[in-house]
Amino acid sequence: MNCTKRLLGGTFGLLFAATIAAGQSSDLPKPATDNSQAQANLPDAPSADQKRIFGVISNIKIVTDPSTPFHPLTSKEKFKLVREFFDIGTLLGGALGAGITQATGGPPNYEQQGAKGYGKRFGAELGDDFTSDVFVTGVFPSLLHEDPRYFRQGTGSFSSRTFHAISHVVVTRNDSSHNTYNFSEFLGNLTSSGISNAYYPDRERGVGDVFSRVGSRIGGDAIGLIFREFAPDILRKLKRKKQVDPPASAEIPASAKP
Repeated sequence: MNCTKRLLGGTFGLLFAATIAAGQSSDLPKPATDNSQAQANLPDAPSADQKRIFGVISNIKIVTDPSTPFHPLTSKEKFKLVREFFDIGTLLGGALGAGITQATGGPPNYEQQGAKGYGKRFGAELGDDFTSDVFVTGVFPSLLHEDPRYFRQGTGSFSSRTFHAISHVVVTRNDSSHNTYNFSEFLGNLTSSGISNAYYPDRERGVGDVFSRVGSRIGGDAIGLIFREFAPDILRKLKRKKQVDPPASAEIPASAKP
């Protein structure tokens, strides 16, 4: 319980700091609106925004290039982003999360080990991810006219880019490309956490448990966005290193030379 309280306190402290930072500054990078580029920015367009990170993690919800012209998504396009759930990365993440909760006894704690306990935890992980995706990315952004995508800052100091990533769980864009509070993040995770009561153990279905899950998911989203903010830089450095250090080619023996 004390661990949960510390987690909640740390998460909401982080969000409070991000809110202050976002409120003091309105310089979040805004791509210029250009509807002539709408087709290129559709969620199913083969753009750089949708390439996988490390070949596994889907990047479909991320606008990697800050100079990309902005075009608002329709409700249909927002729900298309939910398809990220049906991805190998989601299955791998769910498998990893289930393994961690089984090893640590974390929520959902079904008090079972072995294949049966792991199967329940894996199902709960996938259920949580799916309902969160549906409500955070599809339902509430459509109802509230918010944009569920993350727009990378791409340049600047490490601290400013980290704050930019964290602040997204508090401040997002609306369909007019203006900054607005990210109600979808909170309401979507609250709805998802409430639905979790249908399959979580009875002792983990209280109001406090629901808000604990909300805090954990929002905190997890913030950490994930920090990773996505810097992932393209990491990939570029790895690619540059590979180009600088090409694999050594086998030398032709002197006796074999003409």
